Amino acid sequence: MSERVIAIIGARLNSSRLPGKQLLDLAGRPLITHVVMRLRKIAKIDEIVLATTADDFNEPLVAWAEGLDLPYLAYDGDVNNLMSRVDTVVKRHDAGIVMYVCGDSPLIDPPTLSKRLDLLMADPGGDVVDPPPLPDGRNYIHEGVAIYRRRFWDRMIEGAAEPFELEHVGAVYHVLKKVMPEKVVYAPEEPIFSTTEHRISVDTPSDYRFMRRIYDDWFSTHDGETVVDLRHVIERLQNEPELQDINAHVRQRQVEDTSVKVTLLTQCGPGVGLGHVSRMTVAAGALQDFLSAGVSVLIEGPKSRHWELDILPHRYVDTLTEEIVVEHLEENRPDILVADLADEKDWLVPVIQRCHELGVRTVIIDKPWAVGEANLNYFPSFYLSEETAQATNGKAVFGWDSFLLPTVPHKAKTNETVRRCVILTGAADVDGLGKVWPDLLAEHVPADVEITWVQGPYADPPEISKPSENFDISVAPQNLAGTLYGYDAALCVYGVSLFECLLAGVPAVAVRPGERISNEEWTVFSESGACLPSEVEDGPGKLRDLIENREQRRELHAQGRERMSGGGRRFAEVVRGLIDQKEVTP
Repeated sequence: MSERVIAIIGARLNSSRLPGKQLLDLAGRPLITHVVMRLRKIAKIDEIVLATTADDFNEPLVAWAEGLDLPYLAYDGDVNNLMSRVDTVVKRHDAGIVMYVCGDSPLIDPPTLSKRLDLLMADPGGDVVDPPPLPDGRNYIHEGVAIYRRRFWDRMIEGAAEPFELEHVGAVYHVLKKVMPEKVVYAPEEPIFSTTEHRISVDTPSDYRFMRRIYDDWFSTHDGETVVDLRHVIERLQNEPELQDINAHVRQRQVEDTSVKVTLLTQCGPGVGLGHVSRMTVAAGALQDFLSAGVSVLIEGPKSRHWELDILPHRYVDTLTEEIVVEHLEENRPDILVADLADEKDWLVPVIQRCHELGVRTVIIDKPWAVGEANLNYFPSFYLSEETAQATNGKAVFGWDSFLLPTVPHKAKTNETVRRCVILTGAADVDGLGKVWPDLLAEHVPADVEITWVQGPYADPPEISKPSENFDISVAPQNLAGTLYGYDAALCVYGVSLFECLLAGVPAVAVRPGERISNEEWTVFSESGACLPSEVEDGPGKLRDLIENREQRRELHAQGRERMSGGGRRFAEVVRGLIDQKEVTP
């Protein structure tokens, strides 16, 4: 009688770094559906079963399994005892060979797993099947699957007693070497799998951004029922450094890590724009990537289209109040409270004082609010006035490495000619440039240059006297920062989108935003060489000059990229320092 092969997908939606990750969208399907699709390509698997827990938080996973007609277990025992949860499935389904699959690994390779199953089933003496070890401590790229014969699985169950041994499938063998197989069957690997090491599981927002890019690109040219070929992914990683950069910085969570919790407060709306929310999504992602932190975001303002928020625990409120914030703090007890607010709130000081009582350290973003109360003021800017530095009593961090910008693809080099340019006036176009610039752009920009006008979510449409084929309007585009590298030049109001252009390596004309920044800050920026500075009325004319001057574009391309850094690494370092109660060096 042949051994029953049961593939058991372990999944819970309670991940601290990326809650709900298994049901996040990948190319129109939940991420975990792609895991099932790949397993269904393996002929020798007799049954695929979801192993989750019976708490309310994971009911959506149960509903997903039912919708897919997939057997499942909603385990009602200790939620942290993954070994017992999987063992319940093993026993109920009479598994002869146990294939454990992580539900956050949508690049598991069907041909590789088929070959491993064949070799183990052909060798009755084998307890487990593994790839042969690589020299110099190197690793194969694929991950997320382990295959055991039932007798060895039972030995691991018997040997697992401590919390770590129960929380991680196979830890008594793979990590602790406490239970060892009598025979390991080694399955030779395709050489390409040892040529590149890169994260292909989804644990953080940056991992999800990477996987989303891989899947979107694949299905733009392939049928929806195909599976993304891991070999193709490896070739892309070897040829596209910017693809690696999306999540190469993510820190692998360690066994000894303690849970870090951070609450972020922010605002959005017609009078505020989306800049504060955008910064906080970057800050949250950096904390998850570099500190393995759990985050939550409270947002004052109307709901906005911002897909990055979909992968963060967040809540909108009409108005942030002392009661709302304190209630959240007392329920969640974070280690750090971060406030990125457009205007100072009368409740901020008492909230910070309550934080001190609870042992919560505090960071104020971009403003010298709560002077003498907050533990630190963090300025995501290259500039800090002497007056502000004095007001914060030396508790300020700023610099070109302090920007809170998403890691984005970078324009490798400047083109000989400008074919596409982008116009960025801010989320609300508070300067009313949509009434002024369209006709000036028609006058100054050559007719063979495509113009994309980005209309912010709170902005009015641009007023165009004479419609033109080279003028396109993009209304509140998703992932704008990730597309900027595709433009050859930009005209931007000084603000977040301008610095995203610099990070993407796009030569830009920077326009002073009325009186919203000081003369001193504008002077320092103008002299930095990062952009071509301009007043409002001269912006379209300066864009024409930039279009016509390739050497200037090349210089700005180099200068901007050299100065900028994204991803929030510096911010995560600052927060780590506060948690450790170390001195922070501005």
